[in-house]
Amino acid sequence: MTPSERELEDQLVQKLCDLKFHHCPDIRDRAALEHNFREKFQALNRVKLTDAEFQRLESQLLRVQQEQQSVYQQFQMTQEMRRTELQMQNPAVVYNSPDYGMNNPPPNYDDVAREKADRDYRIKQYTEEMNRLYARYLDLDAQKKMLQDRLDALAQSR
Repeated sequence: MTPSERELEDQLVQKLCDLKFHHCPDIRDRAALEHNFREKFQALNRVKLTDAEFQRLESQLLRVQQEQQSVYQQFQMTQEMRRTELQMQNPAVVYNSPDYGMNNPPPNYDDVAREKADRDYRIKQYTEEMNRLYARYLDLDAQKKMLQDRLDALAQSR
C-alpha cells in the first residue's frame, strides 16, 4: 500500500527537523511566507523597511537572482557543447573498422580539413561565449553585493 501525500509530507518534515531545520507550522500560504521572510530579514539586518522599499528591494534581488541563474545555465550548456566538440576533435581510433573497406573508401582530405577548421572555429566561439557569460555572472554578483551594501547603509541610518 502506498502512503498518502499527507504521510509523505509528514515524513519529509520529520526528516528535515531531524536535520536541525526549524518547522514553522503557521506558514501555510505565500502571504505567511513573505511575512515571515520580512520579519527575519529586518531582524537580521537591523532595519525597518517601508512596504515600497521592501517591494522594490525584493524585485531587484529577484531580478538579479533570476538573471544570474539564467547566465549560469547558459554557461553550463555552452561548456557542455565545447566539451563535446573537444571530444570529437580527438576521436577514439578503432582498428579494423568496418567504416573503411573496399566498398567504402576513407573520407576526402579536404572534407576532413574543412570539418576540423569548422570544429576549431566552434570551439573558439564557445570559449569566447563562456568568457562573456562568466564576466556577466561576476557583474551580477557585484550587483547583488551592491544591494547588500545598500541594506547595510539602511541599517546604519536607522
